[in-house]
Amino acid sequence: MHVDFNPADYQLGIERRQKLLHERGCKCKRCGLSPLPYNMAEMHHRNPKEKAFTLDIRTLHNLLMSPNRLAVEKLIKREAAKCDLLCQPCHKKVHATLDPQHFDAEYLRKIGVVTMNWVA
Repeated sequence: MHVDFNPADYQLGIERRQKLLHERGCKCKRCGLSPLPYNMAEMHHRNPKEKAFTLDIRTLHNLLMSPNRLAVEKLIKREAAKCDLLCQPCHKKVHATLDPQHFDAEYLRKIGVVTMNWVA
């Protein structure tokens, strides 16, 4: 069953995500885009093996519905510490360099990835 996403139903998650962005200066760590528009901001886990959960609106909202908000806030901060704030284009570039077999050389040139050894 498909349920449409209604932002009004996830106000806690929206507010907490905005707080995460502001805590990081609303700036893309890779290209410096600032202020980073809310709808272009993505949290990139530096080490995918350490990722416990995503920091998207739904997940944040569901976590914040817990009666133990203090523990949840600590959990969110711990997860956010594993991440860099990136704009969508930079996030795609990072993943293209992390997993290059999914992209051909022409596509990588188009998005500005000149070496497969790019480091954030």
